[in-house]
Amino acid sequence: TFAVHPDFRRQGLGVYMIRRLIHYVMRKGGRSVVLEVRKGNEPAVKLYQSLGFVVIHTIPRFYPDGEDAYSMIFKADRLTGDPEVDFDADNGDTPAGGSKPNFN
Repeated sequence: TFAVHPDFRRQGLGVYMIRRLIHYVMRKGGRSVVLEVRKGNEPAVKLYQSLGFVVIHTIPRFYPDGEDAYSMIFKADRLTGDPEVDFDADNGDTPAGGSKPNFN
């Protein structure tokens, strides 16, 4: 589970984290990444879709407050192959401001 604190949203950190996760999975030979997201969290759903995730089903009452969730999947085989090319080399791998975040 991860989230971006509201004070730091819209700076590319969520995209950065998801892309790094996909990169890691691909380098380790993984074939897909599955996540759950609140059905009502439209900004997050759109973010995941922009990265290539697709909704595979709805999970009723997934959250403690009773809200449904979407289960979404990203299939690594839809990419051209080399994670270095697909993720590291394009400009979408760095959050706004031009530098990678320091998570230490």
